[in-house]
Amino acid sequence: MGTIEKIAFRNLKEHKAKTLIVGILIAIGIMVLILSNSILDSAEEGSKKVFIENYTAHLLVAKKMDKGSVTAFGYESGQFGPPGGDSNPTIPQYGKVYEYLTSLKDAVAVNSETAGMGALIKFSEGMEEGAFGMFWGIDPDSYINMFPNNIEIIEGEFLKSNEQGVMLNEKVIKDIKKELGREVKVGDIITLQSMGNGIKIHEVQLKGIYKYKNGNATVMQMNLLDVESYRILAKMIVGTTDVIKVDDSDTALLDDDVDFDSMFSDDIESGYVDEDFSFDDVLGDLSQREALTKPSTGTWTFTLVMLDDINKVDRVKAQIDSWAEDNDINLEVKTWKTSAGTTGDTIKYAKIIINVFIIIVSIVTIIIIMNTLVVSIIERTSEIGTMRAIGANKFFIRRMFIAETLTIAMVFGAIGIVLGLILLFIFNRVGISFNGNILLEAIFAGEKLYPVTSIGTIINGIFVSFFIGIISSLYPVSVALRIQPIKAIQG
Repeated sequence: MGTIEKIAFRNLKEHKAKTLIVGILIAIGIMVLILSNSILDSAEEGSKKVFIENYTAHLLVAKKMDKGSVTAFGYESGQFGPPGGDSNPTIPQYGKVYEYLTSLKDAVAVNSETAGMGALIKFSEGMEEGAFGMFWGIDPDSYINMFPNNIEIIEGEFLKSNEQGVMLNEKVIKDIKKELGREVKVGDIITLQSMGNGIKIHEVQLKGIYKYKNGNATVMQMNLLDVESYRILAKMIVGTTDVIKVDDSDTALLDDDVDFDSMFSDDIESGYVDEDFSFDDVLGDLSQREALTKPSTGTWTFTLVMLDDINKVDRVKAQIDSWAEDNDINLEVKTWKTSAGTTGDTIKYAKIIINVFIIIVSIVTIIIIMNTLVVSIIERTSEIGTMRAIGANKFFIRRMFIAETLTIAMVFGAIGIVLGLILLFIFNRVGISFNGNILLEAIFAGEKLYPVTSIGTIINGIFVSFFIGIISSLYPVSVALRIQPIKAIQG
């Protein structure tokens, strides 16, 4: 140990009170840093798991909008608030886009969905009140292929291919019981009344009740509906573009001289109908009418792409963007970080607020430490003057005070890291409950948080300890160097 270090340790022992004050402040600051960074890292990993494995996959491909954008919850106008709206944007040239996405060598699953529709859940058309729910329209096979482990069936079974039906989230079932006072069971016929683009009513059978294994508050409001029922409620109708030919016989009934009484015989009035009479012959070919009112099989709000490696997200996104531009298709490709829409924005802003809080705490800690060290230097004026008088130059004095501050910072910083790790171990065992706070559950991706730390967080704590030691010593050292030996001795 050199002379500087020996003097530094001696001075710290001589000024135990000041050393403890500064050290405790540093230990608390580093402990808070370790805890907050670990919580943020855990929230990031939790969000990633919830987003990717439940509803965003790695990439979301949708129509590029002039205003707002399409997210995993449907169309969002860009204003803060719940997703939804009157618009139902769909993927342009869907067949071509889907074929290209399924051909990507890095894609392990491709799944198209419709989203953004809110509906009242009733049990008869005449019910005045209903529970509100948000819906994803899905193809059961591609959905379960992409998200095989994201839900837990509580009652009933998952939707089958080409089957009309609805699956309700456990949270929505509880809301129905609370708001409508009604018990719901699998097999019930449910009336859905869509809220956007006018009122549309459609009846479906409840096929299953489920919950998301890693869902947050926003996801817990979502329900699964077969895509054909969704399109009916959202008025996604094909509307055939074929030219319909009309001949004179089709318009004969429009003539003024038609005798409508002659259409109704006494036999019909008496209840007798000819056995050879066919209503189909009277109605004619209904294929054109059915084509006009058939839900479109090519209307999807977005297509999700699951990759074999999360590290390929940016490269594959750029690849799809380039393909869309070359083929003049108006597409927007979003990564899992942005496709969650306002839900993801809430998490992002919350993290910014927490980081700002950490910075403020660090600044306040540094200021308090600096003031404490300045007071200590003023009390040691005579000591500093004597050292200068017997030959200690400014460089020696600077090194001495920096050594003292760094020693305090590193020793108590290590104590703060150990305390932080002990608390993290406890929190990881018992979990941090949010007591039903929807915002916190959305931010931290669950009802409880089980924080974990990383080597990077520990290294960051050591670096911050060193940084605090250097920054905190700058001003006090400058004060010490301004002390003149003669005046210090006389004082």
